[in-house]
Amino acid sequence: MTISADSENDHRWEAWSRVESLKRLAVGLIRLDSWFSSFYTKPMLALTSIRVALPCDDVVFNAFSSSRWSQLIDGEIKQEPRSVGLDDIADLDLLKTHHDCTRMFGIMAICLLALHGAAGRFPAAHTTDTLLYHIVTNEDCGDKYSRIFTNHLMSSSGTPHQQDNVNCTMMKHGICMALMADIQLFEVAAGRSGPGLAKRALESIAAWSRLPSARRACLHAAQIFQCASDKCSSEQLGYHSLGALFKAALVLGLYIFMASTPEIDSDTVSIEIRDSIDWSKVDSENPVPLESLEKSDYRELSGCDPLDFIRYGGILFVNGQKREPGYESSRRILLEFAALIEAVSRPCRQRFSHILYIMTDVLLE
Repeated sequence: MTISADSENDHRWEAWSRVESLKRLAVGLIRLDSWFSSFYTKPMLALTSIRVALPCDDVVFNAFSSSRWSQLIDGEIKQEPRSVGLDDIADLDLLKTHHDCTRMFGIMAICLLALHGAAGRFPAAHTTDTLLYHIVTNEDCGDKYSRIFTNHLMSSSGTPHQQDNVNCTMMKHGICMALMADIQLFEVAAGRSGPGLAKRALESIAAWSRLPSARRACLHAAQIFQCASDKCSSEQLGYHSLGALFKAALVLGLYIFMASTPEIDSDTVSIEIRDSIDWSKVDSENPVPLESLEKSDYRELSGCDPLDFIRYGGILFVNGQKREPGYESSRRILLEFAALIEAVSRPCRQRFSHILYIMTDVLLE
């Protein structure tokens, strides 16, 4: 290759790098907006008009020279430039295509914006007379784009991006959990709006806890806990991951606190919440409440414990210890989450663990 050709390739690489850096900056801003909107503020970005140019693969972006970059884009890693918007997240092929974590962050951030925007259109949990979430009453389950995306996200769990970093996996489970449970309701139950409304919220959670949707949310919450527990010491949890871990504590802890004790028989399912789940065997399960399953005395077990637990309920174990519904088991769950948050987060981010410690003391009041 001549000197002039080398120089031209360097200029192409430099120009390309600037464009890709801008794409990554855009993904970061969308993630930031989705984080702030999780505090029930209106997203700054207009969901109906947003389109994100997905960044390239990290391997290409981190190429150490222009010649190596040229080799990658011309042969080893070919990726067609693609932009995605709200309508595109309903495309199953988009998720079944392998994306590295940076591209997945961009896709999932759009879903979070849609999810939070949909939650904002429902009455706030602390201002409505009925704190029962729309999933419980079988109403529209949030924004249609979020719902379709989440179903596809579940069905794509076996694709390569499942092995991405811990933040990507926790963000995925956080989205799935949030569509099965009204996080605002759980925050009110934790005392955000005072003890009076907390009691009413707990009554709604008791009704929710009888549904298959609730049990599926608990499995996603357990997977978030497991991801954080198994993370490498060199991996830092992002703000979305810490938020998901705290919300998982509320969902799983308050589910166990308010759930009714299952009747024990030969068909009762026992499930260790720290075990890995093969989501490809659970994908076909409808997340919408299935009242017929609750009322039927006949149980057709599938042989897949997570799936049977979603359908019929069962007994939860944590590290081999049985967690029966009630205060004591809920307290232990909250303490385990609080200790984990302290272990994986920086001191300035440990306010979540403080809230959980307080909950263990005042939950019965």
